[in-house]
This record gives sequence, C-alpha cells and structure tokens, in this order.
Amino acid sequence: MLRYWNNLINTECRVALFPDHAIYPIFKNGSSSIFSAAHQVLVDDRIKDHAKDIHVFLRDPKQRFVSGVNEYSKQNNLPVMTTYQRILDEALIDRHFAPQWIWLFHLFKYHKGSVTLRPFSELGQVCRQNTNKSQYKVQIQVPEEYVKIDMQLIGHVGQTLPLERLVREYKHVLS
Repeated sequence: MLRYWNNLINTECRVALFPDHAIYPIFKNGSSSIFSAAHQVLVDDRIKDHAKDIHVFLRDPKQRFVSGVNEYSKQNNLPVMTTYQRILDEALIDRHFAPQWIWLFHLFKYHKGSVTLRPFSELGQVCRQNTNKSQYKVQIQVPEEYVKIDMQLIGHVGQTLPLERLVREYKHVLS
C-alpha cells in the first residue's frame, strides 16, 4: 500500500499564514476552513522563507479516514463502498484519506524548522466557521495500515518538535 504515497508528496505544498502563526492544513483536518480564514497562503519554496514554526492540526486517524473516504466518494460521485474496496485493493490513493504522517513528509520538502502539533479540537480557536460540514458518513472498517503510524504521531500532540526529528522517526515506513 505505502509504495504509492510518493505521488502524493510531489503535489503543491501550501501553508496558511495568520498574524501570529503559520498553519499547514491537512485535508479533512479543517483545511477548507483554515484556507478561508488565512491572511495569506505560501506555496512550495516560499514556505521556507517565511515560517520557522508551523502549526499542524492532527485529527483522530480513524475518524479522519472515514471522513476522507466519504469526501472522496462524494467528490467523485462514487458509492462509498466502491471507493473503500478500491482502497483495499490498492487501486486508489488520495490526499483525503492519506495518513497524516505522509503530509508531514510533504511539508518537510519545503520546511526544515519546527512544527507545533495541535489537537483537532483546537481548530475553533483559529477558524470560527466550518466550511465543510458533511453530516452523513457511511461507516467503514478502517484498515490498520492507514492509521497505525498516525496513532503514534497523535502521541506528540501538544509538543513543538523539529520536523526533521519526526521525519527521521517515521521515514522507515516509506521503505
């Protein structure tokens, strides 16, 4: 499964700037709300010039996976169970349900400073409105390989760490 994530790491990297901090939005972690509230958005190489510490909201990995599969299905007009089966068959990957640690690898291409890992529950402190309020979710069983590393990553919530440390800690998973 993990051999395909490299394709996702080669997409555009965007960081949202606010007056007192920068945020790296992860899909299905409030990214639409963060981008709509941002004062400015930095892309790729501009990130390293303007942000020393970047905040990253982490969401419960299982909830995020279910939400991401549902969102992908909605956007692509597919039944959730069809999308789910394609994921299990390793025929589909997408940023909406890619593990959150993959997103941190993506950020590391352009940011060598620290990250402050914040709980998803604090998103309301940054964004007053939720721009993507999908109420109905088809429940699916979450494959362990999609959440195993993120469950470990969640243990770092509330900490500010060098991003390089996290990349070193989890890079073996991409091998």
